[in-house]
Amino acid sequence: MDSQEDFQPDSDVKSARGHHRSRGSASQGRATIAAIFLMLTAIQIGALQLMPGIYFKTPQMVAEVLLSTLWTGTLLGAVWNRQDWARYVLIVALVLTAICAVIFAPMHFEISPLTIMNKRFIGLLAAYATGQIVAALILARSPHIKRLVSRSWE
Repeated sequence: MDSQEDFQPDSDVKSARGHHRSRGSASQGRATIAAIFLMLTAIQIGALQLMPGIYFKTPQMVAEVLLSTLWTGTLLGAVWNRQDWARYVLIVALVLTAICAVIFAPMHFEISPLTIMNKRFIGLLAAYATGQIVAALILARSPHIKRLVSRSWE
């Protein structure tokens, strides 16, 4: 075997048992962060546009969406710049956001499973909470993001 074929720093590495182990890469970590930002922004804007009722169309709600997007972008920017603490803060914030959305958002509406609007509201709320949890899981489990923030790869 040619020694150049054996050494590929960003490719999968075969372990002693013959299984591949992904090492991730910083550029793939940054691409994942950008995808998470776009996903969370789309979820926020979609929730604002699709939520029933006038409460969600107020300037206060628009401000909440803008602030949420700003802080999400700030924390993802810190992760982009290899700050591992920001990843943990964002994971906790996303999980708490999902929990609070499921608990507190229904309080603003009279939930009746017989109306189409409320079925749409419940489905949208479930999609919103699921999106937050998925983003948190990606941040927690992605080998690319772990490699990006790991100091051992410097």
